Amino acid sequence: MLAHMKAKRGTAEASSNDLFSKTNWGLVMRARDESTVALNTLCQKYRKPLLIWFQCQHQFRPLEPEDMVNGFLASKLQEQFLKTITPGRGKFRGFVLECLRNYVTSEWRKAKAEKRGGRSPHQAIEATNENGRLIAEPVSADPHADEAYDRAWAQSILSNAIARLEAELAAKGHLPLWHALQPHLYDEEEAPSYGRIAKQLGISENALYTAAHRLRARLQVLILDELKQTVATKEAFEEERKHFFELFRASHRPGATL
Repeated sequence: MLAHMKAKRGTAEASSNDLFSKTNWGLVMRARDESTVALNTLCQKYRKPLLIWFQCQHQFRPLEPEDMVNGFLASKLQEQFLKTITPGRGKFRGFVLECLRNYVTSEWRKAKAEKRGGRSPHQAIEATNENGRLIAEPVSADPHADEAYDRAWAQSILSNAIARLEAELAAKGHLPLWHALQPHLYDEEEAPSYGRIAKQLGISENALYTAAHRLRARLQVLILDELKQTVATKEAFEEERKHFFELFRASHRPGATL
């Protein structure tokens, strides 16, 4: 599917000036300004990738991944971190993961202190000892965990785009067409032939090919829209776009769980 979804150069260049109007980055800005709907949308987009990242951090047992991620999204993301976000921060994907790292480090230290029997005062993340070293050592960057986070992020982008496409098609009564074509969009080996699908739907093969092309094109538009909602610059958007497609090319199975 995604192999057929690369943007045509001319189309991409023609629309590049429209990508970063004042409404872009708006989802993050609205969440920062205490919009409950926008914040909930952000939490929904990032909850699973953050949870997967945390589950890869085995050194933080017995901290409960669900509780930690839910607590982070429910309070700290809005109260402490979103207040500092600005368009200059670039990719929100990296920013929110770094925020979770700091939050987990802090909670892990508190849990260790309580286990030792002393509820020692909570130290700030930036606090240092007499030698100038950080008292709360940040979570080390785990390539495996970060890679799992990126794959889950990409899958959530695709899932959100598909959900939006299905809603559009349902409103037009075209869901049967979508369901029939999905095996081809996902490059499934046992997908029925176009001739068989066309006969099933009562349309010509040419009409079916045209419909498939339009579905792929519309899905790509929705994916790009999902990507640009949490980046503030064209450069950051281009990096996210390339990274997204690289992740799916590496998976070999665009429809598979990343």
